[in-house]
Amino acid sequence: MMIVVFDLDFTLVDRYATTVRPGMVDLLESLAADGHGLGLWTAASRHRTDNIFSFHSLGRHFDPVVCRGDPFSEQAEGKKDIRLIDGAFLVDDEAEQIDYVRGLGLEGFVVSRFDGDPILDDNELVRLADMIAVANKGGD
Repeated sequence: MMIVVFDLDFTLVDRYATTVRPGMVDLLESLAADGHGLGLWTAASRHRTDNIFSFHSLGRHFDPVVCRGDPFSEQAEGKKDIRLIDGAFLVDDEAEQIDYVRGLGLEGFVVSRFDGDPILDDNELVRLADMIAVANKGGD
């Protein structure tokens, strides 16, 4: 199994953190049940991240958590070098972050930017789960 690292804003929650992306909690629970570790790497502050985790009960899903200002975040200089937390797969709404991890020889998936609109691509998280399964088989 591998550590799947998620972004926070526009990936897990909308800009104002009032809404969790539809289907995301089910995906997180499914990945954990399959034995994957779940990490979070965000440009948000620790304070904002902790508040979002508390409000939506998301914190229980993620370990490790890297926030803006944390040593790993500073060391990576704005890039999500998920190798620093043993991550193997990044889920982010920013294509340049996915391109970066792929350049490191890792895998990633660009999700559509979630702005709180409940009408999303219904199959996007299914495709994400399938891609994680394929990447995991390649790592076994």
